Amino acid sequence: MFFDYFFERMDLRLFQLITQLKPRDEVTDQTEVDAREATIDKEISGHLIVRKHLDYHDAVFQIFGVIDQKASAVLTHISVMIAVNALLLGTKSSPALDVISVVLLFAFILVALLSLRLLRFWSSRFPAEDAGERPTNEVETQIKNSFRDEIFYRGRLYRFALNTTTLLTALSAVLMILYGFEIAFTDDRTNGTT
Repeated sequence: MFFDYFFERMDLRLFQLITQLKPRDEVTDQTEVDAREATIDKEISGHLIVRKHLDYHDAVFQIFGVIDQKASAVLTHISVMIAVNALLLGTKSSPALDVISVVLLFAFILVALLSLRLLRFWSSRFPAEDAGERPTNEVETQIKNSFRDEIFYRGRLYRFALNTTTLLTALSAVLMILYGFEIAFTDDRTNGTT
């Protein structure tokens, strides 16, 4: 597909940045493998424990569904904040406030792009087309490992997006107050009254 390779490479780099883990196929030392798995287990076990009555695949897809719903809500909020900051740029104000608004606008757009990754239903870590030609237990292990990695990654990415959105929203609220003060307390001598 168009841009698949580009997005897969970007996703791999983002995975490493967000999770602070090397990709599974780059870890060869058994000590590193054990440490990597322990890190993932510690983080995703809570998701799986509450869904222990479900089949493993059903639990995984339920977790993905929850993250999708939460990511959609974050994206909706981000869209509103992008619109608010864009509208603030249309008011007559000081250049300093406009610069801050542009920076916030840019930051919200970046977080929106990261949040879109949470909605992607495939992963380059899922089994490849040759899965039918390999032993079933090998493919099942790869599927389980890819699901674990993806849950870990999406969980971390969601928390990053939510925390960043919360911070940017707080900064936007302060900015709105500053715009309000500037509008309320600035003398506008262009209306002809003295």
